[in-house]
Amino acid sequence: MVYSDNSFLINYISFDQVNNITKKPVISCKCKIKLISYIYFLNIQLAIFLKIVYDMMFILINSEKKGVGNMDKFEQLIYDINEMSESERSNTIESYKGSCVCATCATFNECAAGANEKLFCVTGKSMGCITELKGCECPVCTLAQSLDIGVINNSYSLLGSEMEQRGN
Repeated sequence: MVYSDNSFLINYISFDQVNNITKKPVISCKCKIKLISYIYFLNIQLAIFLKIVYDMMFILINSEKKGVGNMDKFEQLIYDINEMSESERSNTIESYKGSCVCATCATFNECAAGANEKLFCVTGKSMGCITELKGCECPVCTLAQSLDIGVINNSYSLLGSEMEQRGN
């Protein structure tokens, strides 16, 4: 029941008192609560809930567009490359091969040059041409530096790509 002063009746039922004839609980307390206060409280709770849902949806939508969560520069590059069509991916890898310094490394050999093996940080180990480590230019490679890789993990031609060495 709602009253003209914007309050309503709340009935509290005490289950320890039972009518002996009807065997139903007896209403032991009646009090009035301001309706406006109750609605205001519910609106605040709903607003908080909707803000949380909005934030979660925003994160999910952006993670689908940009990859997953907190990717570093290298992970973002790999994600972007994997989202490309096969021809775009091949063209992008070839353009990156042109800017890498693999060919200047002491470990790089004629077999790897003939097989156009470069960009080991992305493509992984040599396919049989490089079998011995004679030096590593990965830490000073401008491409590796621009992607913040090559210092902790390197020697990609023998040990595998950055992602392989990270265990991903």
